[in-house]
Amino acid sequence: MEPEKDAEDNHTQDTRRVFLVRHAESEQNVAAHRLAARGEISALLSLLSIGFDSPLSGGGRLQLAQIYEKTLVEHVRPGQMDERIRSLCGWIDARPERENIVVVGHGQFFKRLLGRDAVQANVSALECTFSKGKGFSFVREHQLAPLILPDAGADAHERA
Repeated sequence: MEPEKDAEDNHTQDTRRVFLVRHAESEQNVAAHRLAARGEISALLSLLSIGFDSPLSGGGRLQLAQIYEKTLVEHVRPGQMDERIRSLCGWIDARPERENIVVVGHGQFFKRLLGRDAVQANVSALECTFSKGKGFSFVREHQLAPLILPDAGADAHERA
C-alpha cells in the first residue's frame, strides 16, 4: 500500500497549475512588425520611445471587443506551432514552480495546445493543469476585466 501512496504523491508533485492568458495587440507589436516584416527603419524610433509598458494599439482596442483571431502561419504550417507547443511543455516541466505559472500568448496557439474547438475570448485566462505525462488539461476559463491605462507619455508631457 505504501508504494501506491508514494506514486500518487509523485504525480501530485509533477502537476502544475498554469494560466494561459490571451493578450491584445500593443503598439510595440505593431512597431516590431513594421520593422521585421517591412524593414521600416522608422519603427525603431517607435520601439525606443514606447518604454516597458506599451499601450494597446488601435487594433488591440478592437480586439478587446472581438473574439476572433486567425493568422496565416497558424493555419498553413501547424507543424511549426506543434514545435512551439513541445518547447513550451519542456519549459514548464523544467520550472521549479508548481502553482500559478502564467503564460501570455495568442488564442490560436492556446486553442491548438488544449485541442479546443474555439479560441478563448480576448483578454481572458484559461486555468489548466500540466504534467509531463498528461500534458495540459483545461480546468476553467476566467474572464478578465481589461485595464486600459492612460497614455503614460501624455501624462509625462503634461507634467514637464
